[in-house]
Amino acid sequence: MANGLFPEHSNSLSSAIDFYHTIGNVKFNILAKLFYTKLSDAFILQKIGIDANGNMLVERSNGSSSVVKGGNVESKIAFLKKLNFQFELTLQNSEYEKFEEILLINSLSDKIASLRSKLRTICF
Repeated sequence: MANGLFPEHSNSLSSAIDFYHTIGNVKFNILAKLFYTKLSDAFILQKIGIDANGNMLVERSNGSSSVVKGGNVESKIAFLKKLNFQFELTLQNSEYEKFEEILLINSLSDKIASLRSKLRTICF
């Protein structure tokens, strides 16, 4: 850990609307959610060197603030008492407020990249 490492703090806001309706014997439900989270002093990993055995030394430090925002839609349709269909879609965007040198570690190689965006995720 870096000297002077600050805790990572977050402030979040979320909202949702839920709609139910029945047409004949078919019941359906739609739920829509929005979310927004701001992380202050987000944690990042930085390469600080290599030890005598060739192992990479990394250090956790504070980066700039980051924002995670997105939405989610869920739907459920019930045709019969025993037959239901469900669907969910989440769209998310995550970005650092400033460009950061981020250590990307994978099984093939180690890379240092200057990134603003974190992961963009689509979940089905």
